Amino acid sequence: MKVSHQENGPLSASIEITLEKGDYIEKYEQELKKVRGKAQMKGFRQGKTPRSVIEKMYGKGILAESINEILQEKLWDAIKEKELSVILSPIISQDQEQYDFNIKNMVDYAFTFDVGMKPDFTLQGADKESSINHVKIVADDEIVNKEFEMVRKRLGTEVSGEKDINDEDRVTIHANEIDEKGNVVKKGWETGFQVLVNTLKEEYKEQLLGKDKDFEFDFDIYELEKDRKEDYVKKYLLNLDENEEKEIGRMFRGKINEIHRIEPAEVNQEFFDKYLGEGVVATEEEAKEKIRENISEYYAGQATAFLHRNIMDKLIDENPMEMPKDFIRTWLIRNNEEVTAEQIDSEIDAFITNMKWDLISDQVKEKYEAEVKTEDVRAKIKVQISQYFGGQMPNMDIEPLVDNLMKDEKQFKQAYQEAASEKVLQSVADNITLVEEEVSLEKFGEMVKEMNERLEKR
Repeated sequence: MKVSHQENGPLSASIEITLEKGDYIEKYEQELKKVRGKAQMKGFRQGKTPRSVIEKMYGKGILAESINEILQEKLWDAIKEKELSVILSPIISQDQEQYDFNIKNMVDYAFTFDVGMKPDFTLQGADKESSINHVKIVADDEIVNKEFEMVRKRLGTEVSGEKDINDEDRVTIHANEIDEKGNVVKKGWETGFQVLVNTLKEEYKEQLLGKDKDFEFDFDIYELEKDRKEDYVKKYLLNLDENEEKEIGRMFRGKINEIHRIEPAEVNQEFFDKYLGEGVVATEEEAKEKIRENISEYYAGQATAFLHRNIMDKLIDENPMEMPKDFIRTWLIRNNEEVTAEQIDSEIDAFITNMKWDLISDQVKEKYEAEVKTEDVRAKIKVQISQYFGGQMPNMDIEPLVDNLMKDEKQFKQAYQEAASEKVLQSVADNITLVEEEVSLEKFGEMVKEMNERLEKR
């Protein structure tokens, strides 16, 4: 056997392996014997089929498979011996001769593999000498006051009104079918229903706002509310049974029978205790300050995610590296037959950026021993369970569920990758200088939008 290594550039090389007959014949004979021992062919007992018959039927495939297995083993042995830090996996050279693998004429076979190598770089931007802004989201007075009033309404009581319909009211409407002249249809359809004023289409909402009980107006029942489908109108506004078919017109005259609105909760200790917990605050000012804190805590996770994304961008920018792009492109084309070369060309830069991040992550893991432990994966799976239940943990023992998901290969892999990514990014965040930057919720939204636009252009 002959193995040679040749560098074709700073990040590309080729490895040529020549297998002589003596290198593969023993493997071929062993595999042929296995196939013959299992073969059951008409006219022969199991294992007694003549060798010539087995070779004629399966010999070429057995030889090719035997050589391939030896090649893969020797290829990686050569990579290890030469201490090559390869990226992706080796690919057969474009100029490789195609062999017929003739079992009657076993010869020497020479194979050339192209390999891409990882760039050599020293990690930058991941220590205390480096700094990055870490936003803290601070709710302004307008948002705090709005939240305070929303809570008052949420904890308020429903009352009946007589006058001045507003956007947040719920009204009871009694309606009769009318004809094209605006006359109530004799023996026409009659119905009653409730709607929220803020769900009405603008033309109808404008008619109702400021009006009083007993106000009448004409409307197309299928156009009364925004974004309502025909099935919904029939069931909830026309009050038809599911399979009931009736000849009913679209136009109705409605009369406001009742106005329902929420009377905000009175601002007192009972309200404070009900909303924030017994004895937590005693004044409106304290309650609003607590709301401000809660909003900041609520968005803390998003602020951390924003920090992590900025850390990733920072490290990619501060650790420039050349990559064997031609090799990577060829590798992607060879390993993704269902994807066109044009599609690969349009996405290769993003693919290479992800590869760069993987290389940076490896150095961060080594520098800060950021290894993922079993408890990290379990914690990530618990987060996934919480998200499934709307952001809250179900009122049950979830450990058996976590155990089952840990055994699911797909779920485990996803949770592991997420945990590993967070571990790397948090390790950097813990070891660089974070400069706190207070921003409003509105400003934070603008910053996230700018980031997303920047990532889309990459």
